[in-house]
Amino acid sequence: MSLSMTQTDPRGVVVPHQFLDGLLTKENVKKELSKHFFEGNDDLFDKYWMTLKEHELREFFKEHFGKNVAKSERPYTFVVYGASGYTGSLILEYIYEHVKGLGTDITFALAGRTVSKLHKRVDEVLAKFPNATYKPQVFQADICDNMQIRDVVQKCRCVLNVAGPFMTTNAHLLVGFS
Repeated sequence: MSLSMTQTDPRGVVVPHQFLDGLLTKENVKKELSKHFFEGNDDLFDKYWMTLKEHELREFFKEHFGKNVAKSERPYTFVVYGASGYTGSLILEYIYEHVKGLGTDITFALAGRTVSKLHKRVDEVLAKFPNATYKPQVFQADICDNMQIRDVVQKCRCVLNVAGPFMTTNAHLLVGFS
């Protein structure tokens, strides 16, 4: 089976309808197969992958690349992607000031490339709201990593993207699995 790499336009932006090509790269498939069947051992993968049964592979691909989580069953109301900057701090402040039912009726998480920056931003904002009891979960998700983006998007019912620069960020990937 031949798997192509993600195609990009002349500016280097991933072409939206090529999301699956980026998700199903040879590297992603091998990494996930190795983790699932061979405890992450690439040597075992290289030696035994041809012994896998068709029904095992069908279930594997359905679970890792085809499964979709119903929006009603996703644990977070929304995820703020790229909230480590100035705009992210404004959004977090707005949430803590105006959103009622945080942690019960409304849950949210943060996602972005650098987890430490997201944690720092949350801590800065929470310092302004000492009575806040809800602290969002933080997920590492690089916009260039289709698997990470897919995992984050399937945990929420809505994605708010504030990652920039907006003209060069592959934000359409966040829409691919919403």
